[in-house]
Amino acid sequence: MFVRAKDGRRDRRLLPLCIICNSTPPGGLRDGIYLEKAFICSICEQEILFTQRQEKRYGEIVRALKRLWSNV
Repeated sequence: MFVRAKDGRRDRRLLPLCIICNSTPPGGLRDGIYLEKAFICSICEQEILFTQRQEKRYGEIVRALKRLWSNV
C-alpha cells in the first residue's frame, strides 16, 4: 500500500505504508522490504526477527503477517 506525500509540495511522490505498523518509514522506498504486494518497514522487519514469542507485540506481528498471506 502507498500513501501520497504530505509535505506541502505539489509533487506526485508515493510513499510506502508498512502493513505491520501502518506508518511510512523515514527512508521511503529504500527503508524496508516488499513481500508479494505488501511493504514491511525496516523497523518492523527487525521486530519480526527479534521479538520473543511471549512478548505482546509478537501476536500483533503474527496477525499482520496472516493478513498479508490471506490476501495473496
